[in-house]
Amino acid sequence: MAAVQDDSLEAQRCIQKELDQAKDASLEMVQKFEVEILALRKEIETMEQEHRDERYRHAEVEIRNGKRAKFLHAEKNMLQKELDEVKRDLFLNEVKYRKELDASTAEIERQLSRNYKLSEELKRKDQEISGSCFSVTYAEGTMCSYKSQKQSCSITFPTEVRVERTESENDHFKMTCNSSCSLTDNKTSFQLYKNTETGEQKVVESPLVTISSTESFFCTVKDRHDLLSNEVCVDDSNCWTVNYDSRRICGLKGSSVNISSKYSHPEQQQSLTKRWYKMKINTKLEEEVMENNTDVNYQDDTRNQHILRLNNLDEKNSGEYEFRIKTDHFIWKSSNFSGVTLIVTALPAWVYPASHQMPTRDGNPRDPA
Repeated sequence: MAAVQDDSLEAQRCIQKELDQAKDASLEMVQKFEVEILALRKEIETMEQEHRDERYRHAEVEIRNGKRAKFLHAEKNMLQKELDEVKRDLFLNEVKYRKELDASTAEIERQLSRNYKLSEELKRKDQEISGSCFSVTYAEGTMCSYKSQKQSCSITFPTEVRVERTESENDHFKMTCNSSCSLTDNKTSFQLYKNTETGEQKVVESPLVTISSTESFFCTVKDRHDLLSNEVCVDDSNCWTVNYDSRRICGLKGSSVNISSKYSHPEQQQSLTKRWYKMKINTKLEEEVMENNTDVNYQDDTRNQHILRLNNLDEKNSGEYEFRIKTDHFIWKSSNFSGVTLIVTALPAWVYPASHQMPTRDGNPRDPA
């Protein structure tokens, strides 16, 4: 993102330089026109003086010859004609220079408009990139295959991953992974999975799946199973899926939180029981979260949404929570990669993506250290 911002600043500096050059050229042209107009006026004054001198000389001759009146009349007509021609040339030059000046001004205004639109477009793209991507810098280059182990390196990750369904032919769909982040590199390529009754399975090639399939699909960032998409069906909701509204929740000790899941099932199959399970962080030990009338409540509605509400939070509530659906033949849950992680703290805490600003003690945003 820093490289894109540097390119944006460099583009703006180049645009400003071109605009300053255009303004200087326009000012230089106006000054040139003023100098030429002054020269023409001096030329007119010189010609008038010369004609007056010539007229006086001819007047003396005409007086001597007795033809003074005729000479003066002819001289006046000639001078007036020459003066009219000079004024006409001056007017035509002023019109010409004014048109050129107006054309230059219009071009500068068009350039300013284009520069403004370009600047707004660059700002919009920067906002889109910063909102859909974040970068992680590693002290050693082992995470980046193109760097030596002694060098630090950065990897850009997407903030969201999604499964896209593309209709092919004969009621078949192609399932692929995608993201709004356009700055990811080969290290952050995606992996498509399908979730079945026996667990998730890697999909090597983008499959063609019939619209009647009850398999669900989801995507992850390669080697980063904490960055994964929601499970989706080929035909909207005609399959088993379990998804979560949020996979990271931070709660304050003594408060309450809602851990919400959404699920779907094939039209001809129904679930028998719906339960929440908790696993301690960094362990494989799990336990069923039993509902009671005080600290733990289940909320189930008809929109296929199930909510686990925890009251009077304590540090012991920290852990990873999973929602599971039980049928006559199997237990369905989201993938084994990640459920919902709840962290309970005694002090207020904020969770921010790496690409966002974090608040200071007074609540104002600051750049992350």
